[in-house]
Amino acid sequence: MYLFTAVIISSSEYRLNDIVKNYPGARDYACTNPSSLACQYLTQTSASNDYVQLARLVHAKIVEEPWLGLDPSVIAIHVRAGDGIIGPDCFTNQSQCLHTNCCVYGRDRAYFDELDLPNGTYVLYSNTKHGNRKEGMQRKYLTDVTQYLSQFGPIIHKVNTPIDETFTEMATACSLYITGGGFGKLARKVHRVLSVSESYRNKCT
Repeated sequence: MYLFTAVIISSSEYRLNDIVKNYPGARDYACTNPSSLACQYLTQTSASNDYVQLARLVHAKIVEEPWLGLDPSVIAIHVRAGDGIIGPDCFTNQSQCLHTNCCVYGRDRAYFDELDLPNGTYVLYSNTKHGNRKEGMQRKYLTDVTQYLSQFGPIIHKVNTPIDETFTEMATACSLYITGGGFGKLARKVHRVLSVSESYRNKCT
């Protein structure tokens, strides 16, 4: 069994997926940092869900900050925590994961089993600041997920890292897995746009 965890803590200030989807009020905080992906997105397109434009911005960011690019052999996985966890045993009890009429947020072990995960080094991304759920429940959930993933290889935890860095790393990874919530889905959509580019193919083959 492998188990290696490096925890990197910092703050997150805005919700990129809500801004791209143009949810009411979400864009009010987009330009707190004028160089953020969100602010650049708003200044370069007036459309909602413009994944191609967001992919261009992500590509430009990885060119400017190449250290954000993961090694091609590393597997990125986004694990939704925050208000997606409504009980300490979400990983073993689906009723303690948040599910709504429209969306699934926290995921239990059965979902991870269905991913058919490969062996390798994992970078696990998560944000515990999303919502007001108790920190202890989220830490317990992430510990359970870490123990599960450790059977496949070593794990690097990136918890509450800056949104733009997290999104850029996830969207440009050669291998990306997501669980619940809109942030991971947005990263997957941009990941798919980038995956057809020549520079991406050259990196990942």
